[in-house]
Amino acid sequence: MRFEGAAQAAQDGIHSLFRVTADAPVGDWAQGIASFNKTHLVNHLKDGIEEYEKWIEEVTVPTISVANLLSKHSISEVALLQIDTEGYDFEILKMFLVAEVFPDIVNFERVHLSLKDQQASRRLLIQHDYRFIDVGIDTLAIRASLTTSSEPEDQ
Repeated sequence: MRFEGAAQAAQDGIHSLFRVTADAPVGDWAQGIASFNKTHLVNHLKDGIEEYEKWIEEVTVPTISVANLLSKHSISEVALLQIDTEGYDFEILKMFLVAEVFPDIVNFERVHLSLKDQQASRRLLIQHDYRFIDVGIDTLAIRASLTTSSEPEDQ
């Protein structure tokens, strides 16, 4: 495992990220939510607390592209790509596949994706030879070459 103190994005740089403030009157679950899309946080908080907007803060974070991330850490193959980025999952999936990085296994949270992006993610996975299944709120995809069995050779 390698760790990088940056958000995944199409290009290196700086980007605004929205998160729940540390003193927000919400459960611990909310402290783990952050998104490039402020509306995503609003949707999580608006039914649970009054004046929800005051509990959302904007911070700037460094970003790094897939190609630069892998190059920086000398990674040539990815066995497992786990994505849970609060509605940005399809964008991350596209970044990897467009960069021609094809993890053996991909698991991403589809529950926050629009129906259009859910369908587009399925088409993209099929196009890149993945088989997939929805498991709860996630989609689990495996490279088809890993799922085919071969007959044992005659000896």
